[in-house]
Amino acid sequence: MPVPKEQMKNRTFIARKGEGFLLVYQWFEIGVIGKSFPLGTLYADDDFRQITLTLIEQREDGSGHWSSGDGLMLTAPAKDRTEAIHLANKLMSHTLRGLLPLS
Repeated sequence: MPVPKEQMKNRTFIARKGEGFLLVYQWFEIGVIGKSFPLGTLYADDDFRQITLTLIEQREDGSGHWSSGDGLMLTAPAKDRTEAIHLANKLMSHTLRGLLPLS
């Protein structure tokens, strides 16, 4: 990540139940927010024992992208891809409502 190490800090985020929240790192340059790095969207159960993080792929022009068709994700706990997809669909059900499930 391009975030200067001295400006990386732990933050507390609040999201409505069933919805994910965007993880974005912002840092200052000359006293103002200069840049940001969107990491992805985190989905979790109530006690954070199950999580899915959709990882935003950075493009050369500075924009980011994630697609349910071919996007990168981290899901835990899962022993294989099938289990991870099943859990991700469960955790992302609010976001995916009306759309095809991940496969």
